[in-house]
Amino acid sequence: MSSLEEQFHIMRQQIVALQAQIQDAPNMPMQSADDTATLPLHSMGTRPHYD
Repeated sequence: MSSLEEQFHIMRQQIVALQAQIQDAPNMPMQSADDTATLPLHSMGTRPHYD
């Protein structure tokens, strides 16, 4: 397994975890079709924080 494939696999796991967080959040302000566009922005080891 190359390092590029490992990075891709880790990134997919992060996206899956973020999607689970979005589904579990009871009062997430952005529940629309464009939330998939913001996922890659938050997949680099950071969690989205909403006030």
